[in-house]
Amino acid sequence: MKNNSFKIALNLSIYPLEAIKRASYAFTDIAFIEVKAMSQNNVQVIFTNKENVKISQTALKGKFLNELLHHCIRLNIAENNQKIREYIVTQALSSSTPFRTLRSKMIKPEKASKPVKQTKKSARKK
Repeated sequence: MKNNSFKIALNLSIYPLEAIKRASYAFTDIAFIEVKAMSQNNVQVIFTNKENVKISQTALKGKFLNELLHHCIRLNIAENNQKIREYIVTQALSSSTPFRTLRSKMIKPEKASKPVKQTKKSARKK
């Protein structure tokens, strides 16, 4: 392994694979990242710093683990709130005005108000 590379082993029973992928993606601007399955419950994340990137392996590892924790919490919150989100969306969509009703309420171009022509009578009154 190159001097600018390092590995992190992660247990899938602790960290969901989706969280690992999302956290890895957040660092693609400063490192090449490879996620490898090591066994049924373990993956290995391999980091290789890109050229001209000055960040220590310790700092990168710490930032990655923080980002991983962040995505784990986001996934947990999304899972816990899934039913209420679905309910809110269902309510919003069911209470909205159907398209046909909106279309029938719209002014049709041919029925739009046209400029009023002056008649001889209306012109004399001025």
